[in-house]
Amino acid sequence: MKRQKKRLHNRVTVIAAVVVVAATALGYATWFAYHSSQVAEASLKSANKVSSDIPKLPQITTFDACKTAHGSKLLQTYPEQCVTVTGKKFVDNPKYLVIKEWGVKLPLSANITDAYYYIRPGFPSGAYFSLSSLKTTDCRANDISLAGISRVKASDIDETTGKTVVSEHPDAVKVGNHYYVPDYPQAGCDASPAHIPQNVDLRSEFSSAMRRIQTE
Repeated sequence: MKRQKKRLHNRVTVIAAVVVVAATALGYATWFAYHSSQVAEASLKSANKVSSDIPKLPQITTFDACKTAHGSKLLQTYPEQCVTVTGKKFVDNPKYLVIKEWGVKLPLSANITDAYYYIRPGFPSGAYFSLSSLKTTDCRANDISLAGISRVKASDIDETTGKTVVSEHPDAVKVGNHYYVPDYPQAGCDASPAHIPQNVDLRSEFSSAMRRIQTE
């Protein structure tokens, strides 16, 4: 009888211990699941906050927008190309100054997009360049001008030297049946600084345009 009671007591003890262990395990599992949920929720909130704190990049859809966007790179190509920080590439669509009398055109950079030309009456082989913004100054095209270009044939002779004009000007550009020789005024034009963009070498800008002269 005593043995049966002892066995029963032992069984009750074992069952109680199992129940306690199971309850403890269940409680821990419940706590762990709740804690994990809280940690995950906190992490998600933190990630959303960081994401919202990151400034959004402006939408870049044009070459000009690419040039002014932070992190963009300008490639030394012609036409000019711009690459955004995300790798998107834009190609410049340059404006041209068309010399209709000659059937040619000059690509214009952003600093000389308002360029115009003037051909003196009776002298059809020379064109002079300036900017519309300088028409009221001594730099206007029909005065001293910023730059000029001559249109000659391979056989044209310089009356002063007796040599061909082309041989005297290795920088002449051949387009069609003519050569185009860049020219610059002997004296610089006297324009107010307010009319000329800062840090811009207009002579260099026109020189670059004349080297790229092409058929219309």
